[in-house]
Formats: sequence, structure tokens, C-alpha cells
Amino acid sequence: MHPHKTEIMNTENIKVKINDYINAVDQVKKARQQWQSKTKSLIKDTLETVKNLSNLGWFVDINDQKINHETVCLAFNDQPSDISYNPNSVYNKLNGKKENLINYGGSLNLSFLNNGRILAWVSYPYIPGIIEKSDIKVLHSFDIDKIDEQTIVQQIELFLDEMIKWKKNEKGEWQKVGFKFGQIDDSQTIKTKQTQSQKSNKKKKM
Repeated sequence: MHPHKTEIMNTENIKVKINDYINAVDQVKKARQQWQSKTKSLIKDTLETVKNLSNLGWFVDINDQKINHETVCLAFNDQPSDISYNPNSVYNKLNGKKENLINYGGSLNLSFLNNGRILAWVSYPYIPGIIEKSDIKVLHSFDIDKIDEQTIVQQIELFLDEMIKWKKNEKGEWQKVGFKFGQIDDSQTIKTKQTQSQKSNKKKKM
């Protein structure tokens, strides 16, 4: 009988992966230091510079609820949409609708991620009851070393392109136009409510 041979365990690949893991942790740590010491303020200052080029009703802000997970944004103010409920409409009177509809502004966001990268993404405007809130659009993901003023400016250009498309409705989104598919129209609703109101008044008189 041959004596049992003990195989030598090969751990070279494990050692390589351990080293890769240590390097990954170190890179994220360095990225977080760079984010706090330089990149976050660079993004904010660049957005402020562009904002001051024109009074478009936009502002720069930082969502700093979580350290090392902040988002710097350039956003349009929420404002009246110039679409309002007609106070003379019978339907609006019956339903108590009389306010202006608000246009909630879109925003360009540059977020520092858990892996040390920066994500540029767009949040679209919306008008409740007219154009509903849509999904965000990711523009790019960057290594923190790749972020400079020109890169930020390029993201602002892409953001403005998306806002222009939204204004022109080039995204092809359906808008609500006073009725809901699959339901009775407003004129039927009005007649029904008027009939109910008349019946109620007759009962009161009896």
C-alpha cells in the first residue's frame, strides 16, 4: 500500500484577493478624505458659479444628512405652473378645486457613494395631476480623481438638455387632460352630482 500523501494547500490566490481587498478599503478611505477636503466644495463652488450666470430661479444646496454620503445639487425652485383650476367650472365648484397647481422643479445631483465614486443624476420636474413624477436619469458615474470643473460643467449642460426636453415634452410622456381613461368623463360626473344635489334638496323641503 502506498502511504497517504498530504496535498499542500495553495493559498496564493487567497493572498492576492486579500491584498486586493485591503487596497479597495484604502481607496475608499482616501476617496472619502478627498471628498471632504476638496471635491465636495469644488462641486458646490462650480454649481454656484454657473447658477449666477442667469436668474433662472434655481439654487445650490447640499443634502448633508449623512456624512460621507452627501449630495450636492443644482435645483429649480418650486413655483406656480400657470395652470390653475377654473373657479367658474361647475365641476371645480362641486369638488372644491380652486388652487394653482405647483410645478416642482427638477435638479442635477452629484452624490458621493459608499464605494467612493460620484454619481451624477437628474431628477425631473413634475406637476401633480398633470405630469406625474418620473424616474431619475443617471448621467455618469466617476472616480473621484476624474472630477474637475469642466467635468461638472459638462454635467450641467446635460442637465439643462434634459430640462429643455421636459419643457418641450420630448420624452413623450402622456399628460392628464381633464379625464381618466376607463372612467366616466367629467360631464357625466357633474350631471350625477347635480342630480344627487337636487334629490337631496327635495328631501329637505318635504
